[in-house]
Amino acid sequence: MRELKGFNSKNKEQNEKRHEESKSSSAINDAFEKYSGMNENALIEQLVLQIKSSKENGTYDASQMKYYIQMLSPHLSANQKEKLDNVLRIIETEV
Repeated sequence: MRELKGFNSKNKEQNEKRHEESKSSSAINDAFEKYSGMNENALIEQLVLQIKSSKENGTYDASQMKYYIQMLSPHLSANQKEKLDNVLRIIETEV
């Protein structure tokens, strides 16, 4: 059988990591294209619909949402933080 020079599990892991990063980047680009033309109200409506759907099918993860908010908050203005808090109240009470 022919030897595969330079092939080892480390190379395989690196290739898999690159593939996952590429998929993630593509998903981000797709989301940007989908939502970039929407105004703030339309974005909030889409977010609420997505979360409602996630809750209905059992994939909503409140701890993951809190993690993202913690990561995002330091980069927001006071006005943006207030809007985010309002959206979170809608999600927690109405969805």
